[in-house]
Formats: sequence, structure tokens, C-alpha cells
Amino acid sequence: MNKKGDESTPVVVMTAFRFIVGALIAIVLVSLVFTLTGDQGKKDEGTSYFYFTILAKDLTQMSVGDVKNSAFLSNKDVILVAFDKDKDVIRKDEISKCVVLSEDIKKPVLCRDKNCLCICKSGSTVNCDSKESSCVELPLKVNLLNSCSNFILYDQAEKRYDLELKKDKDAFTINIK
Repeated sequence: MNKKGDESTPVVVMTAFRFIVGALIAIVLVSLVFTLTGDQGKKDEGTSYFYFTILAKDLTQMSVGDVKNSAFLSNKDVILVAFDKDKDVIRKDEISKCVVLSEDIKKPVLCRDKNCLCICKSGSTVNCDSKESSCVELPLKVNLLNSCSNFILYDQAEKRYDLELKKDKDAFTINIK
């Protein structure tokens, strides 16, 4: 009988050991996810970053001739801006009828020689190279109907924009509904 009792002890110990190792692995994975996403906790559904991610996905998955509805949620802390691959700076006087800025908007380093759509940190200045900013490369430039020469969306208050997206052979066109 002692032999049978001795045989079950390693099974219990092994099961407990597996449980502890599994729990430790789960803790490590959860902490790794939080570490990799950094400050992403504030960028969940209901924020401008969530809408930016959906808008960027919608644009990148479109084919020529496609028309799609999307949305963007603006607020005073961010500005949505598109950079043309041939332009390194958006001059404040070029966009003054759409948004008043104290200085020009510089294209982020990762977008050099590329068409990009960016959600940039705004405040006293617009910084598209900050860690709070995010950009996605697009195959074509972005035009905004009935607006500035450059695509810009900004509002001091939180405001949801309903957008109509269209992909032509040489550009994306975004119309604010």
C-alpha cells in the first residue's frame, strides 16, 4: 500500500508544478502584451486612435473604383493629416482656411518620400514624430473634397466625422458627409 501512495504523490506534485508554471507563463505573456503596447491603453474603442486605425485599414484595403463609408473622431489633442510623397512640409498658410496653426506641419521621418496618413499629437504645435503620433503609408495621395489643398481634420471639441472614401487610379478622395 505504501508503494501505491508513493506513486500518487509524484502525480500530485507534477500537476501542481504544471499549474504553477502555466500561471507564471500567463503572467509573463500578459505583462509582455502591456509592455509592447506601451501607452496604447488610452487608444481603445471610442478614441481618435481607434477610428484612425479603422480609417487606415479601410483605405489600404480599397481597390480602384471602390467607394466606402468610414468615420473619424476628432478631439483637441490630435490632428488627422495626409502627407503627399513629394512634399516634406505643410505650410500653415496653405491650410489657414481649414485650421489655424502657429507653425508649419513637418512630415514625419518615417514618411519621407511616401504618401502617409497620420494622426499627430497637437497642442501648441503639431508633432507627427512624437510617440503619441501614428502614421500609415498609403499607395496614393489623399484629397479632401471641399477643403484645403492638403487633407486635414481637426476640431477643438470631440466631433465624429462621417466620411465617404473613394479610390481612383491616382488618388484617394475623402468627402466629409
